[in-house]
Amino acid sequence: MNSRFLAVILLLSPVAHADSLPGLPAGVEAKLARISQLQKDAAKALSDRMGAGGAPFTRAEWESLLGTGKAETTLTASEIQAIQKFHRGLIRFSKAQAAKASDIDLENLRKEPQSVQNFCRELPKGGMLHIHPWGTLHRPAVVKILEQVNPLIDLGKLKASLYGAGQPGSFFPGELDFLTPYGQLIKYSDLKAADQRKVQDLFFLPAGSQDFKRFMGTFTFVSALVFANHSVDPEPFMWDAFLHDAGGLGVSYVEVTTNVRNQAPWVQGLEDWEQRLETQHGVVIRLLAAFNRMMEPEKNRTFARQLVALPESPILVGANLLADETDHPMLEKGQTIFGTLLAARAKGQTDLRFAPHAGELGDARNPRDAMIMGAERLGHGVKLGADVVSLELARRQGLGVEANLESNLRLRAVSSMSKHPFLDYLRLGLKVSLSTDDEGMFNTDIHDECVHAVSETDISYAELKKLSYNSLDSSFADDGTKARLKDKLDRDFARFEDHWESE
Repeated sequence: MNSRFLAVILLLSPVAHADSLPGLPAGVEAKLARISQLQKDAAKALSDRMGAGGAPFTRAEWESLLGTGKAETTLTASEIQAIQKFHRGLIRFSKAQAAKASDIDLENLRKEPQSVQNFCRELPKGGMLHIHPWGTLHRPAVVKILEQVNPLIDLGKLKASLYGAGQPGSFFPGELDFLTPYGQLIKYSDLKAADQRKVQDLFFLPAGSQDFKRFMGTFTFVSALVFANHSVDPEPFMWDAFLHDAGGLGVSYVEVTTNVRNQAPWVQGLEDWEQRLETQHGVVIRLLAAFNRMMEPEKNRTFARQLVALPESPILVGANLLADETDHPMLEKGQTIFGTLLAARAKGQTDLRFAPHAGELGDARNPRDAMIMGAERLGHGVKLGADVVSLELARRQGLGVEANLESNLRLRAVSSMSKHPFLDYLRLGLKVSLSTDDEGMFNTDIHDECVHAVSETDISYAELKKLSYNSLDSSFADDGTKARLKDKLDRDFARFEDHWESE
């Protein structure tokens, strides 16, 4: 059997190879089956309660529904070790199979950093599923937007939004002091060139790792400036810059999480908007409705109802819960959204699918709770591995995981690239794909994410290729669009391999 045929088998059968390994003990299987059934029952109870407009579950009620602490759902230390041993075996087996199926030897590439750069630049990427539009701005786009918008900076108001009590994001003390000599109201065009450059610098996260509050401060600053001039719409500049760069790096599909306008004409105009941009840039766009976990749950329940009431659109395909998980757990902040949407799906009122941020930071139960609430993908999902039971259930489900390597390093979700769990998840059969999160703010792009994966892990070519196909397989695009994109990806990889196998 040649390596290319093996690669096809690997791509088409992400978890089938688990069957050749010794299974889990019967007692473990029985508990996993019971846990799985209780989670299904909890999802139904959540849908029923939220569909009827009921009060959210308390944590105690929720854990009781899940049988937490009961003998039938509590794994002993030896049972947990049995699952961990099974996972280690599966990871080793999958790694070995992928190495056999790899047509390109990445070890040779790793000896030459420039070769890795060239390889990742040309590698077909498929899609990116974890994108926030106003975090995509690289410096050329920032400069262009600031020149076009020419914002009037209200320094007092800006400082209040960044340093005031209870604000979700903040800058470090003194970061805005360079603007003080200009007074309280400052036109961007009136700044000295050096100070314009400093304003531009604040569109990007400072070097090194940062806490989430400083990261959120960057969004506060960006929003204050790009939307400061109501006579200039900055969105076209943002979309053109992002899609031009993504298409140039081999991306053919993006799912972007964005604020949805509660206006039927806006939704009805999405198809024409998407088609214009797809024609121009060659990148298919789908949108996820953004919910902010830092908002009051009842406000998000209202937004979920409004979302269901809007006209359906093939462009608006899902819902996402975002922002800082640290003090805003999935249960407490997600149930009024996803329970409401689950109830609407049960009634045939919506086809929206769910891909919330879960497991980036905060409560280790967030990935589990997101899965119970119907998540088909996890944004980040770093903490999924902290709960071996949820990891095993995610493996059996073939759950999607949107890995954002640079983001997770910069925001302290992982301590180093080598400790990022994405590759173990992939080898366990989860549908892991690479994305960039807020690529402009982090000074990264999908090429850099590939370089990190190749240079700082032992990923094989077949596994790298699998990431690209996973991005389409786990996307929320319709079947016809997926088939079209996969055909393109097949052709792109055939050309890519013809070139790189000869190197």
